Amino acid sequence: MSMWLEYAMVDEATFEKAKEDEGVCDAIFFADEAPAGVDRATQVIGLDYRTLSAMIEGMEEAGIGCDWTRRALGEEYGSELAFEFCYGPGFGFSPAEVKALAEGLAAEEWDPEDDYEENIARFFAKAAAAGKAVIGGVN
Repeated sequence: MSMWLEYAMVDEATFEKAKEDEGVCDAIFFADEAPAGVDRATQVIGLDYRTLSAMIEGMEEAGIGCDWTRRALGEEYGSELAFEFCYGPGFGFSPAEVKALAEGLAAEEWDPEDDYEENIARFFAKAAAAGKAVIGGVN
């Protein structure tokens, strides 16, 4: 069984709307065509949640703090969204929270320049640079 951490970069208005309207996440992540203003090729990503969880375990065993990594996975940070993913409610981060996450992930030794699939720092750095909010959840 797989578990995917789904993220999408969105503008702040879409982030605010997603808090009340479950159709926002449904359209971005599951509709045949993405809504206007969302480019799935560059603004939506799916990461292996189990791999990230294993990386967190390894960080903890190596004595590397991972509070920001946990926050990026929606653990007790950000806002709850109206949409219910397979493994709980969606969550989202304002542009200011995205910026804090990008900085926090870099401080936890995630290098946004490293090129590998589960590099959440790269996604958050791109979103922060664009002034975007991020919405997502675990499927």
